[in-house]
Amino acid sequence: MTEKCDSQLKAFRWRARFIILLISVCALTTAWRILQIQIALGPRLREISLKQRILKEEVTARPGRIFDRDGRMLAASFSSPSIFLVPKMMKERETYAHQLAPILNQQFSDIHHLLTQHQNRSFIWLARRITPHQLQEIRNLGLPQNIWGVRTEYTRCYPQHEIAAHLLGIRNIDGQGLGGLENSMDNLLKGMNGQRTLIRDSRGRIIDSLDSHESSAKPGHDVTTTIDLAIQLELEHSLNRIVKEWNPLGCGGVVLDPYSGEILAISSRPTYDPNSPGRAEPAAWKNLTLSAEFEPGSTFKPLVAAWALQQGVIDKDEIIDCEHGQYRMGGRTLHDHHSYGELSLAQVLIKSSNIGMAKIGERLGNEQLYKLVTMLGFGNSTGIQLAGEVSGKVHPYPAWTRYSTGSIPMGHELTATPLQIALATCVLVNGGNLVTPKIIQAASSAVEDTSNMNIYDPKITRWILDEALAKVVETGTGKKATSKLFNLFGKTGTAQKLDTLTGTYSHNKHVCTFVGGGPLEKPQVVVLISVDEPRTGSGHAGGTVAAPECGKLIERILLHLQASSKTTQLALEPLPETQ
Repeated sequence: MTEKCDSQLKAFRWRARFIILLISVCALTTAWRILQIQIALGPRLREISLKQRILKEEVTARPGRIFDRDGRMLAASFSSPSIFLVPKMMKERETYAHQLAPILNQQFSDIHHLLTQHQNRSFIWLARRITPHQLQEIRNLGLPQNIWGVRTEYTRCYPQHEIAAHLLGIRNIDGQGLGGLENSMDNLLKGMNGQRTLIRDSRGRIIDSLDSHESSAKPGHDVTTTIDLAIQLELEHSLNRIVKEWNPLGCGGVVLDPYSGEILAISSRPTYDPNSPGRAEPAAWKNLTLSAEFEPGSTFKPLVAAWALQQGVIDKDEIIDCEHGQYRMGGRTLHDHHSYGELSLAQVLIKSSNIGMAKIGERLGNEQLYKLVTMLGFGNSTGIQLAGEVSGKVHPYPAWTRYSTGSIPMGHELTATPLQIALATCVLVNGGNLVTPKIIQAASSAVEDTSNMNIYDPKITRWILDEALAKVVETGTGKKATSKLFNLFGKTGTAQKLDTLTGTYSHNKHVCTFVGGGPLEKPQVVVLISVDEPRTGSGHAGGTVAAPECGKLIERILLHLQASSKTTQLALEPLPETQ
């Protein structure tokens, strides 16, 4: 019995020792693992824990506003809620899709597919820039806080709708500027996004924010343009009437201050509403005033005549034999629209004689003609602060031939944009200076100015205005631009388009242009309207298609400037003293 008890006691002690040893080993292993986790893996695990609890959220900056020269709003932004989801936390995807679809005017299948496709993601956009009413309806659903959230974004608004659309451009859903000033001035307008740090609980709900880790968003700078909204409206209406009457492929126009180069209005057709860019036709995105290039035709002739006077190869009172409508020049015969005999220099411009201009080109020679073309900026961009500008084409000087000597003075063998032609005309109006176009009047950072280049003697340009361009409107090809209220000046241009099938000039497809301004005594504006390929009516020429509406437009602009001047003058006059 005693032996049996001793045996059982020994076995118990052995088992006790084994259990104690086992517990000790487990304890040591656990302690070692704890030390390993704390020392070796601790920083990594803490980082994972922080990532699960800490959320860094970007705070969107409000884009700057765009104004016309008198402070009238052209573009602004207002805050809108956007909804995001956390699919990996969503177990009842079908239920949520059914609840959200009618509120957001979406299909159940679309939302369900989105949630299923991204079921392992922790962030997807569901609906961006919704209305406050929609947001409240979603809140009323009482969805778990860890499956959805709201972020504030900004909706770009263009209160003038399609007015100045090409000037402004748009901002896409991600706030990126596309086209116009939204693109070219994006660095000023977009501002700087901020960031805030949020703390989540174990179920993913936001429970706090760390103010010490927050950086505020800096709103974008406002930009004031040189545009006069009243003049812009008049230009838009003029282009609409041209579209209605002539049904062209497109048309464009620009209004300039000839002395400063400030653009008072610029527009193009077809156009679009930047508030609804998805409805725009593909052709509407092009600003034809900057991106269409064609031969300037007769609008180039006064520039060559002035240069011939400047170089002393012709006199103002000289008579030019226009050969009764046919002139053999090298291997080709030049023609005029009418049979002209002897014409004065002014009459060559008034009647737009090709033969008269070709003879002036012979006196100047290709070297002087090329110098003039390059000095006027043709073949290079104008420097306007808008995206999408093309530079036109000027052949390198070694490629110029005897044909060039006769073609260049007629405005052939080079292409230019409507803006380039308008700026070149400003040189004749402001006394001989080539100005850089300006679209920005003021912004938070200074806009670099470019020095003007003097090309002509002011006496020569004044003579061109008085004796040639004024009489083009009075009795010449531009007489349909005549005003009963102001003395105007201008020049027509009818450029034949190149037929891509035959490689020759088309006889029924034209670009019809009129560029002019007023008042003659002291010009305030230069206005150009260019019409690409009118497809209804007859007599498609600059004097019949573009001149009538351009003349009316100049008249309305001058009346507006006259009224504005009087209003400003009255505002500046001191009030009478009280007795």
